[in-house]
This record gives sequence, structure tokens and C-alpha cells, in this order.
Amino acid sequence: MRRVLLTVVIVLLVAVALSAFEFEVAGTIRKIDADNGDLLIYISGQDRSMKIDREVKVLDMDGRPLTDGLAAKELKEGAKITITLDMRPEGLIVTAIRLGTAGMLEPKASVGLKPLTEMTADDTYKGEEGGLLRRRQERAVGRAREGCP
Repeated sequence: MRRVLLTVVIVLLVAVALSAFEFEVAGTIRKIDADNGDLLIYISGQDRSMKIDREVKVLDMDGRPLTDGLAAKELKEGAKITITLDMRPEGLIVTAIRLGTAGMLEPKASVGLKPLTEMTADDTYKGEEGGLLRRRQERAVGRAREGCP
């Protein structure tokens, strides 16, 4: 009896975890067909075709629902949007459309760190000289390239 109960609990936990798999993607509307529930969106350099859930939430930039839903005049070709996708057995389904990209497409500011591969012997990292090669190593590599012993 304990094994059966444990198996049922594990199956329920896995089902809940898989059903809660949602993520957001920012893109540009190419075409939206409210009648058939189809969305053609430009994401990461490619046009992608998505199915829209019948109960999709259509929100403005502030997160308030648009009264016309998918028929809203703001949802036109070229509009920047953020969509929420849900993984279902039939594939990825759009469950929410929000106007604007909420900073998702803008480049992020640098945090001031330099990659080790771009560091030279004159740079320091955590108080240590050089990036991946220190001065002696850089000199030895330079001499080897020149053909010197």
C-alpha cells in the first residue's frame, strides 16, 4: 500500500512540474489571425508560427487587460510584444501576449568585468597579474613565434 501511495504522489508531482513549464519570449508581430488562433512572430532572427490558446490573456504595457483581446488595434504588424509560452502535449502554446518587450530585447549594461580571454599581461584579476597568460608566459610565446630559443 505504501508503494502504491508513493508512486501516485511521485506521478502527481511530475505532472504538476511539467504542467507549470512556462517562459516568456520577446519579439515582433509579423501576422496575427484572431479567428484561427495563429501568430506569426519574429524572434531571434527567424519567423516563428505559434498557436494561441483560446483563453489567451492580452495585456497592455502596464499589465492591464486589453478590452478587445486579440482584435485590439494595438496588435498590428510590427508591434513589439512579449509572449508567454506554455509547453503542452500539442506543443508550445501562447497563453499571454503583453505589449512591449519589458527590456528583454535591449542589451544589458556591463557589470565592469573583463573576460579572462581578453585580458593581457598588464591587466589584473583578483590581485593577480595577467589574464590567461602571465608576462613570462607571453614573452616565451612571443619568442617561440619569432623562432628564438
